[in-house]
Amino acid sequence: MSASLGVTNLGDAPVNGVVVQVRAFDDLDLLTKYDNCWYVVDSNLDIAWCEFDDVLAAQATLAPAEDLIVTKTNARADKVTTVVFRWVSKAWADELGGVQKLAENENGTDPVRGGGPTLTLAPRDLPLPSKPIPINFVYASLVTPPTASPTATASPTTSASPTASATPTASATPTAGVTPTAGVTPTGTAPSASPAAPGAGGGDGGGLPVTGSNNVAVAGAGVALLMLGGVGYLAARRRRTRFVA
Repeated sequence: MSASLGVTNLGDAPVNGVVVQVRAFDDLDLLTKYDNCWYVVDSNLDIAWCEFDDVLAAQATLAPAEDLIVTKTNARADKVTTVVFRWVSKAWADELGGVQKLAENENGTDPVRGGGPTLTLAPRDLPLPSKPIPINFVYASLVTPPTASPTATASPTTSASPTASATPTASATPTAGVTPTAGVTPTGTAPSASPAAPGAGGGDGGGLPVTGSNNVAVAGAGVALLMLGGVGYLAARRRRTRFVA
């Protein structure tokens, strides 16, 4: 059970490298194994900053090729709630010290780098929003279907056919079948996004201001039964992509 969040470039210029910040709450966890991600835990909040060197071409869409968000083993429905994420350019993140520095600026534990494989991106076909937002909220739900009741049938039959030699015959054919079913099928819904493109703001918590007339848009969508993603936007100039906090 996982969710995958993607990014789409709606501009007319490529973006050389992208970074995603992901925040998972309560019984939603982040897989803390990828060596291009830095992880922080703050109470009931898991935070990751992950960087990718991929070139995001104009009108192209990329999304993580591996699982990034999962549920806890004993997740409760009322604790499977929200994921917050946003994408920025790698150039913008590098101007602020890189993903490790951005993770250090978070509240909570000291950031830890994943020690496993590299989280990669792959082309994806994701839905796009009609309006942009700078930070994206994804709402999830966990649903347990009812367990089917076992059923059993028995159909014994007997017959006696005496003949002149008095040789009775009998047959019994009992049959029974039990088909229990059980499972947890997480499902999710995504809110529609409507805020306008981000304005100027500062610090780690806000969105990025628009710089120039050509925008790079970001969209996300969830997979693997858990949730559908939200959407967000970056801002880019035609000749030189620049992101300012």
